[in-house]
Amino acid sequence: MPVGLRFFSGTRLRLQAGIRITIPIRQREHHFQARVIEVRPLRVGYEITAVLRNPKDADHLALVERICAIECVLHKPVFRQES
Repeated sequence: MPVGLRFFSGTRLRLQAGIRITIPIRQREHHFQARVIEVRPLRVGYEITAVLRNPKDADHLALVERICAIECVLHKPVFRQES
C-alpha cells in the first residue's frame, strides 16, 4: 500500500508531477521524493495529496510526523483566563 501525505499549497500542482518535499524540524531538513495524486481546490489554495516514490521512506516520514506532533505540543500557546 502506498504511503503518502496531504498538505496545503498556495500553488496548484499538476497531477502526477514529481515533487520534492522538505520538512524542516530540529535544525535539520528532511527530504522526500513524491508524486502528486490528487489536487483539491479550496477557497484559498489547494489541498495536495502525494505518495512517496520510495516506499523505504515510509518509516522516516512516520518518525518526522511524530516529531512534528511533539513539537506542536511543546510549543502550544497557553491561554490564561482573566478573572
